[in-house]
Amino acid sequence: MLEGQKELLSRYIASFHDNSVELSIFLNEEIHRLRDSLIVASNKATNDDNKSLQEKILKVLNVLKESSKTDITIEQISQILKIQSLVGELETNGN
Repeated sequence: MLEGQKELLSRYIASFHDNSVELSIFLNEEIHRLRDSLIVASNKATNDDNKSLQEKILKVLNVLKESSKTDITIEQISQILKIQSLVGELETNGN
């Protein structure tokens, strides 16, 4: 499990005690970090002429955009965990 995933789960568990304040702050920052990483990966996919990967990254970016507009749900947490994994893989293996 990635550090970011551990942090997200810890904040999610703690959110039951602080009305999700810290979780909201963390999610906002994490969504921005993930978005920035995905934009870099998208640019690399464009430079490598990998249209398929670029299209998939754009779909994930749209999911992040929508998740930043909604209330925190377990489904959103699950999506962010998956996106964290994807970004970790993209950063490790480089597209």
